Amino acid sequence: MSVTGEVTAEEGVAAPQAVVTVAGADGSQVERILVEPDGSYAVRGLPAGQYTLIVSAAGYDPQAVGVMVDGSSPVRRDFSLAGGGVLTGTVRSRTGSAQARVVVTDPSGVVVAQAETDQAGSFRIGGLPQGQLVVTAAAAGHQPETQVVQVELGTPAVVEMVLSTVGGLAGVVTTRDGRFFAGATLTALDSSGAVVARAVTDQQGRYRIDGLSDGQYTVVTTAYQPSAVQVGILAGQENTADVVLESAGGPEREVGELSRVHHS
Repeated sequence: MSVTGEVTAEEGVAAPQAVVTVAGADGSQVERILVEPDGSYAVRGLPAGQYTLIVSAAGYDPQAVGVMVDGSSPVRRDFSLAGGGVLTGTVRSRTGSAQARVVVTDPSGVVVAQAETDQAGSFRIGGLPQGQLVVTAAAAGHQPETQVVQVELGTPAVVEMVLSTVGGLAGVVTTRDGRFFAGATLTALDSSGAVVARAVTDQQGRYRIDGLSDGQYTVVTTAYQPSAVQVGILAGQENTADVVLESAGGPEREVGELSRVHHS
């Protein structure tokens, strides 16, 4: 009688150059065949009895299963091998550990795998296609980090990723006479003068800017006369800057007054 089936990898494609070995009840080798390119295999002419099927392929974890051939009907056993291209690594924050989501995409941007890191920031992803892949790690309160890795069969690719924390800036914009100013536009510039974010105040004069890394920023408020304040951002903390505007008819000033800048 015969034992037939299909051998695939975790990603659902045929495992390359897989081998099926058939061992008898005493452990001796009865047959050994190569799996077809399409993933199918067939072991024929087995006498009735108990056998062990062992499937292996370079870069994959081997699998073994017991089968009983009774001589009355064919036996089918399919295998899905874990392994293929393997990616391992760690993701951490500049301020300590960080649990992150790791997404792997191919050069065309298609997601081929994803995983969550453990408490220590470690991860392992198997069944990856061979070749150049893009690895992106993202965690709450951090800037995403991306690396390009070369994945080969049989040798795990290793990445070490360090995420930079991000901070937020919030505050209230008021006029000199204490009125909330709605609709004011605030623009945040980094130390090089590049615009990194914008926000508009609500009806209570409140604004919020998220996603800022550690460093010094200039926040320019466009209302009445343009006003600017310097703010130091500490990532992972709530940074606050309230701005008091000069009215159009008030004393001529080019820089608004920063009534409060603190880290809470």
